[in-house]
Amino acid sequence: MSFFRFRNKNIYYEEFGSGTPLIFLHGNTASSKMFSEFANKYSSRFKVVLIDFLGHGKSDRLDVFPSDFWFYEAQQVISFLRHKKYKDVYIIGSSGGAIAALNVALEVPELVEKIIADSFKGEKADKKFVERLVSDRENALKNPSARGFYEYMHGDDW
Repeated sequence: MSFFRFRNKNIYYEEFGSGTPLIFLHGNTASSKMFSEFANKYSSRFKVVLIDFLGHGKSDRLDVFPSDFWFYEAQQVISFLRHKKYKDVYIIGSSGGAIAALNVALEVPELVEKIIADSFKGEKADKKFVERLVSDRENALKNPSARGFYEYMHGDDW
């Protein structure tokens, strides 16, 4: 397993193949596992990179998620790009990962060649979305299917 350090925390990543880096960024409730089924398909043309944002998957947990969540995730990606000395990368982001991808491109356009932003809406979470997060998590704890999804994505400590 590979990790890099960001603000004294470990961030998990995997790399497959060679060529131009193609970085997949997962959404808020998922982890890089959401891309694992098709990562090998792209590895014949790209260096596929799967990252678990802090608080997700195999990366270190956070006690509190920051208020600038998607910018914080973008900073993690930027740190990774600089750590690996990658430039001219392609990024595919889904849901919250799409917003993080857009933030990466805005902050360090010299490192990003292309992005695909999929399945997202808005720059900031609306009030109703935030209010539902707590009740949705409580309901997920009681739902065996939801528990299974989160345990698969993040492990037993989700």
